[in-house]
Amino acid sequence: MSPFKSLEEEANFWNKQTIVSKEFKKQIIKDLQQPKNGALVVRLTKDEKDRLTKIAKSQGLTLSSLARMAILENFYQELQEQKIGFHKKSK
Repeated sequence: MSPFKSLEEEANFWNKQTIVSKEFKKQIIKDLQQPKNGALVVRLTKDEKDRLTKIAKSQGLTLSSLARMAILENFYQELQEQKIGFHKKSK
């Protein structure tokens, strides 16, 4: 049972409580255009996938992009908390 009364109410909530920070979203959107050479399969329930898809659409993203952004944001935060250096490979 959804705690929201409507899809609009849920979208408004998620627009205020976004999974990714605005700064990170701006930074990573450029990277989304670059070719990727790895893949990760994540299993979700149909309901989870549907809800995440609605959240992604409300932010102008695809489900894959939203998931990638959330994963990478948490990854970078973890690296920062552990004070592990991480540098992108130079081209």
